[in-house]
Amino acid sequence: MISASQSSGLTDHSFVEGLPASVKTYQYKGLDNFRHVVRSHINRLYDSLDTKRKRKAASDVVEDVGAAQANSQDIIDSGAYQHSQLSDPGDWYNNTDNEDNDLLFPQYEEGSQYIIFSIDNDSFQQNFLREDHHIFHVRLCYCPQTNILVVKMPLPSHEEAAVAFGEMLTFNLAEMVLRYEIALWGHTTLRVNDSTVKEADGAWGPRRPPRDAPPRPTLVLEIAFSDTYAKLRRDAHYWIYPARQEACIAIGIKINVQRPGITIDQYEWDISKCKPVTTNHFTIKRSGKRIYFDSENDEPRLIIPFHKLFRRQGKIPRERDIIISTQELVEFASLVWDRQFS
Repeated sequence: MISASQSSGLTDHSFVEGLPASVKTYQYKGLDNFRHVVRSHINRLYDSLDTKRKRKAASDVVEDVGAAQANSQDIIDSGAYQHSQLSDPGDWYNNTDNEDNDLLFPQYEEGSQYIIFSIDNDSFQQNFLREDHHIFHVRLCYCPQTNILVVKMPLPSHEEAAVAFGEMLTFNLAEMVLRYEIALWGHTTLRVNDSTVKEADGAWGPRRPPRDAPPRPTLVLEIAFSDTYAKLRRDAHYWIYPARQEACIAIGIKINVQRPGITIDQYEWDISKCKPVTTNHFTIKRSGKRIYFDSENDEPRLIIPFHKLFRRQGKIPRERDIIISTQELVEFASLVWDRQFS
């Protein structure tokens, strides 16, 4: 095993920006060795998360009992929520989530969702573009210019968020009788113009794109658990650069490690500014049985433009923008938290 700081070019590449130097880095020694390393890290990740969560829960017993007593009269159903305004997008995670990561993932050494391999392009092409690596339920990101392979290991709440988001999208498309007009790319391995290979947490696009459009996803989902907010933003931005012929919309979902909280960002490419911009941002939180939003909008919701998802204009009145309502977002968050804290 080699340290991250010893890998040539490692700290200069955007794929590893936001990952601390303590993330374990290995020299690739064949597929069997890769399987063994990944399996060992997955076991360590789950053991670390479970141990630290129990330790944190034990230290919070008195506080939790007091909070339960204080909230005993504040019981609402999952459809109720309160609205508050977030002073600066990202503040909640920038101010608290890094601290939470330190509690549950000290320096990411024993509990990181990431490991890194140094592997030459020929070996990667032969072993990963032809081999079914999805048996590990990992996400891959490979840069042939630096021979860096970043392996991301999703947790159950991570996967729950990906599935639940897809179900929200599918439900809204079904209402317009368009369920089978969208192709589910999942976390398919995608190659871009510079030969970089990357997998998202979810991706969708028109089943029959226009003739002048590439057969690529138009909507991509990136989910972060132990990642920093900044890394999630970079991963989401990656997909919407026009030069890569990738998505029109990227959704970033940041799951708080320690407490019930989910931040959702929507990114699109701004032609006039020639850069990605945030078109939507809000945080869903839960305190006791009370669910509330930090958002600049009185009615937080996701609006996915029809023409960007399908690369064509909608046929009014049946075809319209996809609107994921506040209530749907509350139910989405509840599903993720049930899996995360059960």
